[in-house]
Amino acid sequence: METDDPRASLGARSVSERCAAARDLARHGGWDDLPELVARGWTDPSMPVRLYAAAAAADILGRRRGAVGQDTLSSEEEAQTLRWAFGGDPGENPSMLMLAAPVQSEDCFRRLARVVRDPRSDVRLGVVTAVRRMALSATAERERIGAAIQGWFADEKVPDDTRGELARLVGEAGFHGLRDQVLAVRRRGEAVAELADEALDRLDRRKDPATWRGVWRSDGLDVFELALGPRDDRLAVSDGGSWFEGGGPRVLAVGPEGATLDGAPAALVWATPLGTHAPLLALQAAGRTWWGVPAEEAPDVLEARWQQLAGFDVAGRRALRAWADGLEGAAGQRAQIIATWLAGDLEAALELVDGPMRRKRPRIDLFWWRGRVLADLGRADEAREDLAAFLDKAKGDAPFVPEAQALLAELG
Repeated sequence: METDDPRASLGARSVSERCAAARDLARHGGWDDLPELVARGWTDPSMPVRLYAAAAAADILGRRRGAVGQDTLSSEEEAQTLRWAFGGDPGENPSMLMLAAPVQSEDCFRRLARVVRDPRSDVRLGVVTAVRRMALSATAERERIGAAIQGWFADEKVPDDTRGELARLVGEAGFHGLRDQVLAVRRRGEAVAELADEALDRLDRRKDPATWRGVWRSDGLDVFELALGPRDDRLAVSDGGSWFEGGGPRVLAVGPEGATLDGAPAALVWATPLGTHAPLLALQAAGRTWWGVPAEEAPDVLEARWQQLAGFDVAGRRALRAWADGLEGAAGQRAQIIATWLAGDLEAALELVDGPMRRKRPRIDLFWWRGRVLADLGRADEAREDLAAFLDKAKGDAPFVPEAQALLAELG
């Protein structure tokens, strides 16, 4: 359900309409919408409306954190944000604590430190959720957040279930300086040991340059940022020691306590993209978030962005090929064809595409790729045959149709 006028619909009698209005404002609302959303979050008679209103207010504030392409809150707006976040009993709606996420001030951490000792588990989880939004942002003040969490670990009034969730967050955000605290959580019993083990594993994986290898994409949005659409569309490739975008390579230095990109801090976090349920790796540097491309999505990404990748320097395209060579299955094979062609190893690319072409019903796009490779090898007659077969089989709006038509015309 969508509303014609979400601001007016926030006051509707219908609970479903008020919820829909909050959802709409979560995507495109601004600062002026916050007072009404906050009022609904604290006092609406319907709990679903309170939850949607709190989430919408948090999403609006999440677009004012100073990540790439974002504005920032002024000091006056930060103070108002804290008044909204802590303006009532958090037991009435723990989700209102999420509003504090963009404010990384000492005042904010003092308030959270009091609430994290609350006897109500859902209220304590609300604190962890707020700090997760804070810590997994590309604008996170990591030292300040880590110091606050360290103090909470030292507070014996913080119950074990919350310690376990904080340990999980340490692993997600990569606070290496809190490894001893996570080990201490692990010793507090089986109920939290699994969360601690997960965190320790993630901390260890960051030390391995292989974890930083792969293809990374950025739409310009921050972690947890909800917007009407992406701000831009970029790809990068990393071999664990260098970082390649459209320009020249940059130095990626991975050490036991973190990483730098051209000397500036870089972070690797585990976060769950909006609309999904499984955590993915995201690399953050200079206020930008890059999501790691999962292996199963690799061929689709490479097929959609091959022209962008072709603009990388030779070392970047070779790094792409090395990453694709480690992929398995049919998806890996398709990715290897494209990456090998981009790397300029045409004979190897032809060999890779010939394999699946021998099947009874090969994928239609394979005719395009073999035609493309054959053309680059100077085997024009064979290339024309494959390109004609591709255009005969492909639908008019299929990928590569314009490229195949242009290449076929070029070959004469």
